[in-house]
Amino acid sequence: MLNKYFECAKLHIKIKNQRKDVPNKKDLELATRYDVIIIEDLDLQEMSKHNHYGKSIYDNSYNMFTNKLKYKLDERKKELVKVDRYYPSSKRCSNCGNMMDRDTNAAINIAIESFRLITKKNIELTI
Repeated sequence: MLNKYFECAKLHIKIKNQRKDVPNKKDLELATRYDVIIIEDLDLQEMSKHNHYGKSIYDNSYNMFTNKLKYKLDERKKELVKVDRYYPSSKRCSNCGNMMDRDTNAAINIAIESFRLITKKNIELTI
């Protein structure tokens, strides 16, 4: 019985280490590859209340990932731009300005808003 407990504990430690390892590798890859990374500032607490995903939103370690990504970008003198969570990215058409609900349109709007923020901060981009 005790042996099964230790096997289970080892498995939990392995899973915990994998949850840390994958984001660490990904944020290092992103920080190495790109000079500027644009993300939407999400309110996970609010999302967990109104979404059927509940706990799984917290389980994905988004905040931990973005904090580590920012740290690694800062080390390399690179930039993380957060577009405000209240910016209507999924509702406003990136082409005509009409209100609509599309994920692709949201990504385009987030990119447009981030370039506005970058210009506002006078950040030079190297392409």
